Amino acid sequence: MRKPVGWIALLCAACGGGPAAPPATAAEAESPERAVERAYLAEAERRDVQMTRLSERLFVRAVTPADVAAYRAEHDDELRALFDANRQRWTDLEPQIHARHILIRATAGEPPQAARIRAEQVRRRILDGEDFAAVAAAESQDPGSAAQGGDLGFFPRGRMVEAFEAAAFALADGAVSEVVPSRFGFHIIRVEGRREGTLSYEEVVPELAERGARNSLRREAMLAAADDVVERVAGGATLEQALAAALPERTPPTTERAAYRGVPWPFRPEVQEHVAEEEPPGERWVEALEADREVIVLVVTRHLPDPATPPPAVAACLRARLAQPTCDGGYEAGPCDACAPEVQRALEGARAAPPARRAPGAALRQHRVASIAAGR
Repeated sequence: MRKPVGWIALLCAACGGGPAAPPATAAEAESPERAVERAYLAEAERRDVQMTRLSERLFVRAVTPADVAAYRAEHDDELRALFDANRQRWTDLEPQIHARHILIRATAGEPPQAARIRAEQVRRRILDGEDFAAVAAAESQDPGSAAQGGDLGFFPRGRMVEAFEAAAFALADGAVSEVVPSRFGFHIIRVEGRREGTLSYEEVVPELAERGARNSLRREAMLAAADDVVERVAGGATLEQALAAALPERTPPTTERAAYRGVPWPFRPEVQEHVAEEEPPGERWVEALEADREVIVLVVTRHLPDPATPPPAVAACLRARLAQPTCDGGYEAGPCDACAPEVQRALEGARAAPPARRAPGAALRQHRVASIAAGR
C-alpha cells in the first residue's frame, strides 16, 4: 500500500517476492572479476518501460457544503495566510458575478434546433422546481463545470463569450436565463451573487475553502486510483487492463513505451533516474511516482544478457578499460567495436527467452520512499 511522505513521494511495489539485493561489500567492490561482471551487466542489460500518467483532472467530482466546511475547519490558518499573502487580488475589484450554467450541445448528426429543444426542456425542469446544481450535474455537457453543479465561480466582464456575458450580467440574483446560444452550444444560466470593491477574509474564505476542498478530493481520488492500478499490475494484469478496471467510467489515459538503453529517452529525468536504479527490486516491477498534480505509473521489465557472465573477449576488453578509465571511448561509451557484437548476441538471447515473471506476494511490498523533484 502507498505510504506517501510529505507532498511528493516515490513508491515501488515489486512484482517479485523477496527484498532487493544488498549492495556489494567492500571485498566484492575490490574484486577485479566482480568489477568486470558489474560493468558487463551495466552495458548489456536493457529495461523496457511502459508508462502512463494519472492527472488530477481525471477525477472531477462535486464538492458539497460539508466538504467545504470540513476543509475550512482543518485549514483555516493556511487559508488566512493565503488571503493575507494575496490580499491585492481582492482589493478594488471591478463588478463580478457568481454564476452557474448548463450547456447543451448538438450531438453528432443532430441539427442545432434539436439541441435547443432539449435545452428548453431542461430549463422547464428548473422553473418547475428542480435543483439547478443537480440538473447541471446530470445534464450539462460542459466537462469543466458539470461535476460542480455548473458552478463557474466569480468572473468579471470580458471573461466569457459576448452572448453569455450579456445574458448573465443582465440577470438579477437567483434568476434563471432564457436559453442562450453561443458557439459552444445552448446555455441556461443562473446568477448566484455579486461582488465588487475590497473584500474581507470572511467574504473570500468560502471561495478559497471550496477550491482547496475540490483539489484535496481530486488528489485523494487520484492516489486511490494509482494504488488500484499498482495492485492490479502486481497481481498479473497488463497496464491497459489495470487502467480500464480502475477507471471504468472514464477514458483511460494513454500509455507510452521506451527502452532505457539504446533509444532517446522520452520521459522526465526523474523517471529515468529511478528506472536506472542499479539494484532493482526484481525482474519486473511496477512503480507509482507522485509528483505535483499527477501520478506516473511505470511498469519496468529487465532483460539480462544470456549468458550472465561476459564472454572471454568481452571480459578481456572490460578489464583493459577498467584499468585505464580515462582512455578514449571509456566506460560510458559502451563496448568497443570488437566486443559490441558479442554483447548484442547475449542480449538477443535474453530477449528470445526473457526471465519468468515472479509470482507477487500476498501484499504489495514498499520498496522505498524518496523525494523526487516536482514539476508542473
